[in-house]
Amino acid sequence: MSKPIATVSFDFGGTLAYEVKEDYEVYHEILEEMGYRFRLMEVESAYREAVEWWRMVKRRENLVWNEDSQRKLISRILLNLRVEESRELVDRILEVRRDKRLMKPYSDAEPAVRRLKEMGFKLIVISNVSSERNLSAYLTQVGLRGYFSLLFASGSLGVEKPDSEIFLYASRVSGTPPDMMVHIGDDYEADYLGAEKAGLKAILIDRANRYAGQRCTRVKSLLQVPELLEEFMK
Repeated sequence: MSKPIATVSFDFGGTLAYEVKEDYEVYHEILEEMGYRFRLMEVESAYREAVEWWRMVKRRENLVWNEDSQRKLISRILLNLRVEESRELVDRILEVRRDKRLMKPYSDAEPAVRRLKEMGFKLIVISNVSSERNLSAYLTQVGLRGYFSLLFASGSLGVEKPDSEIFLYASRVSGTPPDMMVHIGDDYEADYLGAEKAGLKAILIDRANRYAGQRCTRVKSLLQVPELLEEFMK
């Protein structure tokens, strides 16, 4: 008989919720509200170059995406648009972006987490996101915050999935051995392989059938998870 599952961990973006607008569209709106007049395509170009720049810096310096990283990205966008930047302007944009970043829950998210809560599982979130504060705000925005007792944000912890340490840290804090945890996410490398390497069970949520060729435990809807967990514990 398998060990019982005590804690169910979820990824956030792409698993529980999705962004309604592209990031560059949000930045364009913010800049317009601040009195800057740019065409959408100009902001898109500035944003995409900034993202490529950040990826290069991240690889070179082995950095983690956090709020300071966001400030650097915003500074780079402003530089690309030839806007004179200041710490005050960057912080204003960062604060407004937090409120403007519109997220929507997947239709299967709330019914699935509600059912898992009813079944007695401890629910947590492990996400590669800039800060625990932002993660909490996003979960609140999509109406799911109340279901989760613990949040683990890579930007606050200084370590990202698929690194085993973020999963093992969540295991220690939640008081749950890794082999009594299951992690659910949409990224095969970061969520599925990362969780398995740390000793957790893993489920890949693959709504678009992108990973049909991978040998893994895979579902197309979160509504399949409660029944699957019952199978795990037989």
